[in-house]
Amino acid sequence: GFATAFDQADLVIIDDIYAAREQPVPGVTGELLADRIRALPGDKPVEYLPARDDLVQRVVQMAQPGDLILTIGAGDIRQAGEELARRLCNGS
Repeated sequence: GFATAFDQADLVIIDDIYAAREQPVPGVTGELLADRIRALPGDKPVEYLPARDDLVQRVVQMAQPGDLILTIGAGDIRQAGEELARRLCNGS
């Protein structure tokens, strides 16, 4: 059911799933979530990029002025948001 949470997004990039205060659910991965989003009706672009550096680089390549970029999740995903802000604001 979580896959439908991205219905309003124009593009979704998923990295690995981080278990916050719970035990990881066996078999539930970022790749599985990306596959479930792809399987929903519509033609939403979905990418699975487990390496944080690859994720940041991909967003930097694709970002256009006026885009809203959200980094949501638990764990250290905030570091990706910080790196994106630094690179996009500095134009590098």
